[in-house]
Amino acid sequence: MRWLVAGILAVAIHVALLFARVPRSAPAERPLPIAVVAEVKPEPPKPPPPDIEPPPPAPVPATRPKRQAVAMEATTPTPRPAPTPTPTQTPTPTQEIAGPVPGSGDGVPTEGAGPVAVATGQGGFAHKLAGGFGAAPLPECPDSARGVFLVDRRGRLVRFDPGAAQPFALVGHLRCPASAAIDDWREDPHPYSMSVDRHGRAWVLYSSGEVFVVSTADASCRRADWERGRGGYDLFGMGFAIDGGRERLYIAGGTVAEMERGEGRLGTIDTTTLAAATVGRHRRGDHSPELGGVADALYAFYPGESVARIDPRTAQPVRVWHLPDLPTRGSPRTWAFAPWGGKFFLFVGEQADGRRNRVYVLDPATGRAELAHDDIPYEVTGAGVSTCAAP
Repeated sequence: MRWLVAGILAVAIHVALLFARVPRSAPAERPLPIAVVAEVKPEPPKPPPPDIEPPPPAPVPATRPKRQAVAMEATTPTPRPAPTPTPTQTPTPTQEIAGPVPGSGDGVPTEGAGPVAVATGQGGFAHKLAGGFGAAPLPECPDSARGVFLVDRRGRLVRFDPGAAQPFALVGHLRCPASAAIDDWREDPHPYSMSVDRHGRAWVLYSSGEVFVVSTADASCRRADWERGRGGYDLFGMGFAIDGGRERLYIAGGTVAEMERGEGRLGTIDTTTLAAATVGRHRRGDHSPELGGVADALYAFYPGESVARIDPRTAQPVRVWHLPDLPTRGSPRTWAFAPWGGKFFLFVGEQADGRRNRVYVLDPATGRAELAHDDIPYEVTGAGVSTCAAP
């Protein structure tokens, strides 16, 4: 029996080994089933513990401007116009209008109209005011700057109105604390020359070589920080005139020795810094000239000889009016000059006939001079006309 069972098992094993050696054909390929993925909803985040700060939200990507997106979708880009070039902006220069600085400007330690820095660049505010030439606008003229003013040897300030029935009106007496006169003159100090600026202030030079600024309203006096002999000018005649759009104080004189020979130089005084500068030598005469100016011209009066229009940049005469028929008598002791209303007024203190003081008027259109006032009570040493006065 056991042999029978063993034989059957042996036969079964043999048959199994035979089937294992025979290759089987690969089964037909079947399409893979499409997997259906079910949507899985995320679980809501758990709130953080009370003691932990929640993280910041994720940044949202910035969106492009709409016009940029349209430009990207366009097949033919639209050409953009070329930008207009912007002109280069340059700093606008300034220029200071001449005038006193409170406490320092013209050397006067009291108040005054100070200088103003005004834009003078092209197209600026001052460019429009100055008529387009880029010069700083001149200061406005008060009534005190529109007349003719005289100062005499005794220090009296007088307003002169040529057309009035009473042409001489006393303003007041100068009380300027002048020191001793220059030695060569051997005289008490007295006003030597004068001119008036656009602020209505009289600039008075004394025979001591000192300069004072005087009010034409009440004759009050203030010392200017002018050092006698500065720039080689001991004494000088002076007059304001406009050159280059700016009012300037011109002087004609030099050392005492030069002036005794009728020689001298034309120069300028900066009324802000009181610096002196020389333009050149003026024409020689028997006496040192006195100056006078209007808005656009500078004149020199040589007593007993002539009146000349002077080029303020060369010191040379441009036009000369000779005075051969001027009825002067004797040598002049004092002289002054004022151009006003189209005429030249000549003030002469003559040493003949008991030192008579006379006023002559010269018409530049005809060249004729005549006596206007005889024996006036003032020995005029300076006459001032600002550039505001009628030319």
